[in-house]
Amino acid sequence: MSTQRTFPALTPSTRSYIPGAQPETTFTSQNGSTSFITFGNRKVDCRLKLGFRNLEDNYAMLILEHYRITQTDDYVVFDSNHGLGGMTNDLVSEVNLTNQGLKFRYSRPPEITSVFPGISNVECEFTGYLLSG
Repeated sequence: MSTQRTFPALTPSTRSYIPGAQPETTFTSQNGSTSFITFGNRKVDCRLKLGFRNLEDNYAMLILEHYRITQTDDYVVFDSNHGLGGMTNDLVSEVNLTNQGLKFRYSRPPEITSVFPGISNVECEFTGYLLSG
């Protein structure tokens, strides 16, 4: 059973969002004409990257602990106070609502780079999946 795991109450220094694409297959015939077959009516595989610069190590640990408790069937929830700070409300809605049921999961473990004693940079990557149930 999947569980919502709210991202820690941190505001990223940088973020990158790719809204995903509708699944489709392209067929090219021998005469060169191209046909597209679309599967479903929802976009999939959206991407969200969050970068945290010059973060105190205790805050970097919050992200690492969040990653550790997030099980394989859990998904990550974001809002304007948890990971999406600095975005307008319209853009937060785009990330959370317009994805029509996509759920974010970590794409890979967070990357923590020490830049000074007690200070780190953290990079997190997430992928939006259409999960059943």
